[in-house]
Amino acid sequence: MASRLSIPQYCVKFVILSALVFLSSSAFTNTNEVSASSRVSSDQLQLYPEYGFVRKEYQSQYFTVALTGGSDYTFDLYRANVSQKPINVGGSPQQLNEPFLEIFNPDGSVAMMRRQMQRSASGNECYWRDSDPGCLPHTLTASETGIFTLRVNGYRNDHGGFALAVTNTSGQQLLITPFEKLPDIRNLAYEQLPGFNKDTSLWRIKNEDHLTRANNVDVWTFTANKDDFVQIQLDIIEPFPSDREGFIAGKLFLFDQNFDLIVSDEGFVPFGNARILSSLPSTGKYYIAVTPLGEYDDDYCIRKCQDLWGEDMVDGLVGGIGHYELDTEIKVLPYKSIPVANDKSKAVKINAIIITNDITLDCGCWTLRDGTQEKPTPTEQEIRDMLASVNSEYFELYSNDHWDGFELAAISTFYSPEYVETKRTDAILYDFANLPVAREGHINLVFARLSDWVNVTGTTFLNGTLSSRNGATVVIDAYKSPLAVLIHELGHVIGIKHVAGTWPPAVMDLELSDQSFIGYTGLDHSNPERSYMSTWIPYANELGYENKGRFLTEQSFTLNTPTYGRLFSTALRDWLERNEIIDTNAPGIDSYAANYVQRKHKSSISPDSRSVSTNIPRVWENIAAGPDSGSSPYQHGIFPTLGLSSLPDGTSASAAIWEDGSSGDGQAKLSYKGADGVWGATTSFPTASGNSVAAHQIQIDEAGNALALWEPSSGKGIEVVSHNGSQWGTPNTISLSSTGNNYRSDLTMNKSGVAAAVWLSRKDASSGNLPPSVMFGYKNIEGSWATALSLIDGTTAIEDPSVSINTHGDILVTWQQISGNGAFAIKGRYRDADTEIWGDVETYSDINQTLHGGFAESALDINGNAIITWRQADAVAGEKLAAKGNIMARYRQKVGGTLGSITQLSANGHDAFNRSVELDRKTVAFLSNNRAVTTWYAFDGTDFRVYAAEMDAQLSWGTPIPLSVAGQHAKLPSLDVDDRTNGSVGITWVRSNGIHNVVQFSSKSTTSSSWTTPVDLSFDSETAFWPTMAMDGPFVEAMWSRFNGTNISLSSIVSRTEDIDTDSDGIFNTMDTDDDGDGVADENDSSPLDPTNDSDDDGVANNNDAYPENNLYSQDSDSDGIPDAWETTYGLNPNDAADATSDQDNDGVSALDEFLANTHPFNSIDIDGNQRYDALTDGLLLLRGMFGLDGSALVTGTVASDAAYTESVDIESRIATLGDLADIDGNGTIDALTDGLLTLRYLFGLEGDTLIAGVVASDATRTTAVEIEAHLKALIPEL
Repeated sequence: MASRLSIPQYCVKFVILSALVFLSSSAFTNTNEVSASSRVSSDQLQLYPEYGFVRKEYQSQYFTVALTGGSDYTFDLYRANVSQKPINVGGSPQQLNEPFLEIFNPDGSVAMMRRQMQRSASGNECYWRDSDPGCLPHTLTASETGIFTLRVNGYRNDHGGFALAVTNTSGQQLLITPFEKLPDIRNLAYEQLPGFNKDTSLWRIKNEDHLTRANNVDVWTFTANKDDFVQIQLDIIEPFPSDREGFIAGKLFLFDQNFDLIVSDEGFVPFGNARILSSLPSTGKYYIAVTPLGEYDDDYCIRKCQDLWGEDMVDGLVGGIGHYELDTEIKVLPYKSIPVANDKSKAVKINAIIITNDITLDCGCWTLRDGTQEKPTPTEQEIRDMLASVNSEYFELYSNDHWDGFELAAISTFYSPEYVETKRTDAILYDFANLPVAREGHINLVFARLSDWVNVTGTTFLNGTLSSRNGATVVIDAYKSPLAVLIHELGHVIGIKHVAGTWPPAVMDLELSDQSFIGYTGLDHSNPERSYMSTWIPYANELGYENKGRFLTEQSFTLNTPTYGRLFSTALRDWLERNEIIDTNAPGIDSYAANYVQRKHKSSISPDSRSVSTNIPRVWENIAAGPDSGSSPYQHGIFPTLGLSSLPDGTSASAAIWEDGSSGDGQAKLSYKGADGVWGATTSFPTASGNSVAAHQIQIDEAGNALALWEPSSGKGIEVVSHNGSQWGTPNTISLSSTGNNYRSDLTMNKSGVAAAVWLSRKDASSGNLPPSVMFGYKNIEGSWATALSLIDGTTAIEDPSVSINTHGDILVTWQQISGNGAFAIKGRYRDADTEIWGDVETYSDINQTLHGGFAESALDINGNAIITWRQADAVAGEKLAAKGNIMARYRQKVGGTLGSITQLSANGHDAFNRSVELDRKTVAFLSNNRAVTTWYAFDGTDFRVYAAEMDAQLSWGTPIPLSVAGQHAKLPSLDVDDRTNGSVGITWVRSNGIHNVVQFSSKSTTSSSWTTPVDLSFDSETAFWPTMAMDGPFVEAMWSRFNGTNISLSSIVSRTEDIDTDSDGIFNTMDTDDDGDGVADENDSSPLDPTNDSDDDGVANNNDAYPENNLYSQDSDSDGIPDAWETTYGLNPNDAADATSDQDNDGVSALDEFLANTHPFNSIDIDGNQRYDALTDGLLLLRGMFGLDGSALVTGTVASDAAYTESVDIESRIATLGDLADIDGNGTIDALTDGLLTLRYLFGLEGDTLIAGVVASDATRTTAVEIEAHLKALIPEL
């Protein structure tokens, strides 16, 4: 039996559909179990008066009528004024504008589905929304004799009066009886519902003050038997006008009689509907809970909802969530399940479920809707073969030495005709995840036969759990690439999201069992990888060359791609452990295990943190907002390109151009920053064709004039615009036609403002897929563009032109073109600025032209010599592209166009890239000292790393240097140089920190042999994309797109003193430990760029202080490293540098070392310097000196005949030099009767008690003979 009952919440329809076959007789009712013969209470609807839309007039009205089986009856529903049901504030009657009628048989089954009967009482208005033709009352033949139920409801919260009539064939109008009164059973608050999780996160609230008051649920009950299947459908019918539809969804919960949750489902905003198909675990009562979720824009409703509901407001508010309809059905769904042999202990068990519309379950085929039978459903052997291929792929991620792969354990067949030739893979997933045919501890692999036109061929839940009620579930189409789809969907099961397919790229993370996270992004740039988790592969799209990737290489489909393979391996191993397929002691993923520190807990990331290290540019300013790219949610500034110029007045100017990745308004976005350092307002220019921008470049000259170029996505015309330092001009088209196919543009400009542009052109739209021409545009110093010139009219496929210019105006254009041997070759033409004549086409790549070459970049030095770099496939071109590529370089002399040898720069075995399709960043340049430098990124078998190589003046390339640190991927380098004498080169790139991608920077001066340690420029709490960098003179600026969780906007960071040599010592500040040369290391200097700072506060500026960190000394006249004052104190000559090596006390330590060690250079009591220690000379001299004698009284009769010092002034100086060393007993006072007598006795040879008796002061610190003798012995070094 199926019954039907409707009780409104915000006007509610609750429906139980009649089933085809019933397992049991089940009754559905509300929470108070009332019968279907009761009447709806008007009080029941007074639940949420604060919203003003749930009023007694909005309810469904129920009536009963007695009919005779086999008789025909006419049902007519009219709009009518019902004065006793006032709606408006004034009390005037109102009609129910859009009434609906439904009729139920006595057993509760449906006799007539919802009918919209919009007809006025006069019959003058008639319009239908349902498929039944005409505007007539509905005729019904009663199926049986009994009491039939009628339901009247309004559409979209409509309210008002109506008239309902039932007439028999004799024209008699039958008595219609309203339902009896029902008690109020629906005033049950959300947070009061037993068993409910009170997590309000299922609301996404726009107006919290109002919507949170609607955190209510409706609860419905029914009874059923164990193993019954219940199907519940929740449909949302919204109250908003058409321009506001799609903001609301519903959520369903199914509870058992103990309020334990069985299953839940929610609709996706804006689709709204939720659905549950589940088997029931026991016989008894069940609860269905309904709640809304979504966004509610109250401000809109305040302005607009009066049009829907009149002027009546309750508590000053109107609006609401709207109707919902709840359909519930008990049904019989036959199935069978047959175990198959499986014996692997460390295997993930697979339960294959085949959906069929054969009720016997024995056909082994699908019968289509046209009655034809298709080929058989998958057999056991076909499924085993498929799993063997799946295992081969997943064993690449985690070796079969540690687990046994996926193993077939059972094949189940399930009768569900509605899911044959369906498009609803999501519905299959939700349903089969809750049916008994699904097995706990298994991955339930559902094979479906979807409609032919359906594009979605598989689905599953992320992070499937084998231990859940019915295991994990995967749905695939059995006929549409089932192997590839299964590999893909199992990737979701182990926790991996799509790595491409959304724009802008998503920022995601993989949460591991230890609650750490590994962050990753969807693909933000093109590459030749082909991942089962989705791909992004650009093609050349040339006639006869459709399958040749622009990257010239192509990898096989796999999960173990260079970019994501390590991540997928970690996800698989963690999932296997979490689901107890392997234990915790199973081997880890080596490439991550060795770099575990790179994985972070989200809570540990500071929102403002950037890395610091030694030997880095430490003068970067704070991160600042870049040009205004919009801040509204889902507005995205993407692919920024930056230009920078050092101006003659010592300031700088910058210009930027980017794409709007969200609005699609077809306009280029530009901004200019002048000497004030403030980005100007964003300027937008519509493209001439009205299409969105597909590529863009920007340059700026030494006067601060900017030049921007872009091409529409339609390729209709190449457009440029200039900025004169004050404002942007008017864009103009430089291609020959704005109607032809013009694309792949590139732009360059030198400091004088001479510019060159190249692009491909098919000249007119009718040329279709004919090979394009390479077109050239030239702007002179006065700003005039010459008519575009064709450098070569293609006869074979041409791709990716590039152009470079030097300060003299020499120009080199390169491109790649299919050669006679079928390979892309690097071609080019050179324009001499002196003659203004173009040379012939030259070939720079593989002389045999059998290896694909592409993505050519070039640079010119001041003399017109060139470096050309490109990416070259590492295998001969053929039907199958090579898997890897190398970075190649070649030198071209201006004189005679002589070409040097081709040099492979990247390492053998690496897969190297110098750029991507979307990001035409500079990667090669000449330095000021006739050297050249280039950068690229390459996969070394473990990580992508950024490399740089330098060519010396002898044209030899040095060993490539890895700039990024191993352990995480680093990509997309961008290079620029400061071409001043002794200038520098800088490179930016993005590197993962384990959670986010951060922008890093490294640089080197032309005089340095090493690169600086990479420094993070962007915050490590946000993901950065597409960095670009420009430098000129002392200025460096970096820019990138930053994702802050809402939108992608532009950030920039500036260094205004990067690579300045403040102290002119030939070492740039990035490498100098003392930038201002004041003798104080930068790390200790409070003003590291100010040499006049006084670090030791002695009144002498650091640059005039020989000892800037020692306030005792400041002068060193002879520059011997010893202060003048110290030399004077110890008898040295402050104007004689030679005495720094002297050793006055013959202790083997020089005077300089004595000073540095803070020891005495003279600690000898050989006072007269005759190289002997004598009591009657040295002893008496010390004693007399201590008594205060000087002059002749000091020296008369006490100086040896062979003395070196005989004058009293010298003797006095030597005694004074001893200083506190002469304090023999250590009491702090030099006393003749103690220290003098002790010295004299010792020189006479006395020892022990005889030495010290009666001559040691009472406050002495050295009191024993041993202590006194030791001190005196130190004053008598060996001579």
